[in-house]
Amino acid sequence: MNYIHHVPGRIRVRIPRIKKNAVQAEVVTAFLNSLPSVKTTSVNLLTGSVLVEYQAGAVTGMAILTALRERRYIDSVLDANSAPVSRPAVESLGQKAARALFWYAVEKAVERSVPALVAALI
Repeated sequence: MNYIHHVPGRIRVRIPRIKKNAVQAEVVTAFLNSLPSVKTTSVNLLTGSVLVEYQAGAVTGMAILTALRERRYIDSVLDANSAPVSRPAVESLGQKAARALFWYAVEKAVERSVPALVAALI
């Protein structure tokens, strides 16, 4: 998921193809600026995100996300009632759980090995 943050009148979206790519950033910016009711766009080439400020009463954040999806600038769009969960966040959570499980197993193995080692040395 590419959606990052939204408040009425402002939405931030991560668009991988604009990360460190000024040419693609210009293309996406031109597209967004051509949408009705979009006031300004601001691109961060380092993170690959774009901040879109728009007229809240005239258009919705979901409409902007849908327009980006139709142009295939982003992969998916959540419906307005869904909580956004980004793929990297889920992957990061899985990696943290795996790391915690690994270190738990190492700790338990060391706990059991130390008494046996001490007994062998005595």
